[in-house]
Amino acid sequence: SNRAKTARAEAEHTLKSVLPKIINLGVTDPSKSVREAIVSSLDSRFDRYLVQADNLNALFIGLYDECFKVRQYVVCILGRLSEANAAYVLPALRKLLLQLLKEFDYTRDSIVRENCSILLGNLIYSTPRLLSPYLESLMNSIIPKLIATPNEPNVAIAIMRTIGILAEVSGREIGAYLAKLLPEILE
Repeated sequence: SNRAKTARAEAEHTLKSVLPKIINLGVTDPSKSVREAIVSSLDSRFDRYLVQADNLNALFIGLYDECFKVRQYVVCILGRLSEANAAYVLPALRKLLLQLLKEFDYTRDSIVRENCSILLGNLIYSTPRLLSPYLESLMNSIIPKLIATPNEPNVAIAIMRTIGILAEVSGREIGAYLAKLLPEILE
C-alpha cells in the first residue's frame, strides 16, 4: 500500500541521516564501552549504508582505536564491506596489514604481539582476497615469532590461530611453508 511505502521511505531516510552520527559516536566517544557497543552492533543489515564513503571514512578511524575489541570489530566490518566497495576499502586494509606486520616484527611487548596476531587473523579471515600478495611476508614474519615465543603461551596460541586461518584461506599456497612450520608446531 501507499502508506507502507511512505513509512518505509521515511524509515530509510531517518536511518541514512542517523547512522553516520551513530558511527561517528562509535569511533569518537570517550567511553570505550560505548564505542564497543556501537561498532559491535553494526552487522550486515547496515552494509548498504556503511559502504558509503563518509561512513567508511569514520570506520577507518576505528582501525586505530585504543580499545582492542573496537579494532577487532572494525577490521571485521571493513573486511565484510570490502566485497561491496573494494576500491575504497582494500587500500586501507592493505595499509593496516603492512602496519601490523611491521609492528609484529619489531615489538618486544608480548601483549602487542598477541593483539597483532589476532588482528592479522581477523583481517585475513574477513578479507581473504587481500592475502595472496602478502602470504610470503606473513609466513616469514609469523614463523620466527612462533619459534621465539616458548615462554609466551598466549602469543604462541594467537600465532597458531592465525596460521590456522592462513591455512584455511590460502589452501595449497601454504604448503611451501609446511617444512618450516610443522617442526615448530610439533615442538
